[in-house]
Amino acid sequence: MHKADGDSTCGVSALRLHYASHEAKSDDKTYWLALVGLCGAVDIAMVIVCGCLTSFPRFLK
Repeated sequence: MHKADGDSTCGVSALRLHYASHEAKSDDKTYWLALVGLCGAVDIAMVIVCGCLTSFPRFLK
């Protein structure tokens, strides 16, 4: 389960990097910057969840 969560987090980070490269080349910076920000927010949330999953089994006991 933890490997899938980590892989998802890396996938979102790669997607954010992809959108950031489009933002650097585009004339419409606002559109691409919104996508970069959205992916960044999801990335941060997933990092927090992955960090908390290590203590989740102890929480259930």
